[in-house]
Amino acid sequence: LAEVVRDVGIDPKRALSQHPELAGTYGELHVARLVALQQHYRNPADIERFVNCTREAIAQEIERGEPLSPPLTKARYHGSPTRRAQEQVQERTL
Repeated sequence: LAEVVRDVGIDPKRALSQHPELAGTYGELHVARLVALQQHYRNPADIERFVNCTREAIAQEIERGEPLSPPLTKARYHGSPTRRAQEQVQERTL
């Protein structure tokens, strides 16, 4: 699963159809992008770097056998990230 998460070439919908247990993980990657935008990252490369740091941290957690993230509720996934979701993303990228 860690390799699936690391592979940016895999479409998230395809990954989720094959690995529905990664729904929370892909939700967190979406939140990471929202956090970067809320922090006013202007350069698209900076946004991608932030998301990729989060992606790598999650992949390492999976490799260590840590539990997968639970899926985000639809309201949280499509709206602004909650403070806790933002904190989790920021903790992973530090």
